[in-house]
Amino acid sequence: MEDTLAVAVPKSRVAMVQQEARARLERAGVAATVGSDTDWVAMGGGENSTQVTVSVRGGTENLDRARTALTSLVPGQYAVTGTDVNWSRKLFAKDFSHATRVVLSVTFVTAIASAGITAASSVLDRRRTYGLLRLAGTPLEVLNAARRQETLIPVAVLAGGAVLTGIFCAAPLTLGGGSSSLDAGSFALLAACFGLGVTGLLGASALSRPLLRSVTTRTGPRPE
Repeated sequence: MEDTLAVAVPKSRVAMVQQEARARLERAGVAATVGSDTDWVAMGGGENSTQVTVSVRGGTENLDRARTALTSLVPGQYAVTGTDVNWSRKLFAKDFSHATRVVLSVTFVTAIASAGITAASSVLDRRRTYGLLRLAGTPLEVLNAARRQETLIPVAVLAGGAVLTGIFCAAPLTLGGGSSSLDAGSFALLAACFGLGVTGLLGASALSRPLLRSVTTRTGPRPE
């Protein structure tokens, strides 16, 4: 495909565009074969289009001359090669991967900070209740489990929902066009980010455990 240029053309205009392409290439002195196929379709033509192809001989120099000669052959179209299309796809996949990492990192950092603040504020807001329950004989582990569930369950639901929503919304980009940009590396990255995020959430929640112990071990029916 590297020596083949293609441009998307409405099916009703294929013969006319081929004739014009041959005339332009002849004037430019470029030896090329003009045809059409649907093996890979140049972008921008719509569903009722096919592609006019120009197979150029003579290397990169003749390819560039042919590309110049075919400029504005079809309004709004630019003759491209398979290399051009693959490069564009690779560039998009790379940018999409970087954007995904940034979004996941910012999301989990925000969630971790929120979980830590929520856990600590919950203990301080309920310090009297926790203290009275501890004086009544409630084991510290039971209180800690309640605190952990109160903090982590909402965050887990929101984080899981956000990940699933993101995968669903990205499906047209990653799975569109009959090919997938998802591979083992992409799933490994997603799993690693999710694992680190969950670990961070558990760690942020655990930081409030010493605060709970301090609140519940103070004497008096109204710990302050």
